[in-house]
Amino acid sequence: MSVFCLGFIERLEETEEDSQFFQFTKTFIAFHHEKWNGSGYPYGLSGKNIPLLGRLMAIADLYDVLTSERPYKRAFSRKEAARLIINDKGTHFEPTLVGLLKAFTKLGGYYRHLASYLDQPTPRTVSARPQSF
Repeated sequence: MSVFCLGFIERLEETEEDSQFFQFTKTFIAFHHEKWNGSGYPYGLSGKNIPLLGRLMAIADLYDVLTSERPYKRAFSRKEAARLIINDKGTHFEPTLVGLLKAFTKLGGYYRHLASYLDQPTPRTVSARPQSF
């Protein structure tokens, strides 16, 4: 983590402001570079010693980095980004949270399919047997 970020965290900790927003912000900034296996930084925490908000932000941050175009790299597709995150399950990311990502990815596909089905014109006759998805 950069000296700037550590300094920013320290300044946030010194502030009189104790709102939930600032508490979440400090947690996101301080812990999103920690890794499930303990090889992250700045504190080298592992597993459930990393606050949940930090574990969640680690996934969200990497997904954003991967799917955004940067001057030094192309943007990965959402599918490629999800695959890379899934491959880091148990090392970089908490396995349970990665499992949730996989479940939501599958649900997203289901809802896209359902939405496309609902966008179709309604048939004039109603079938006695419901159509399967």
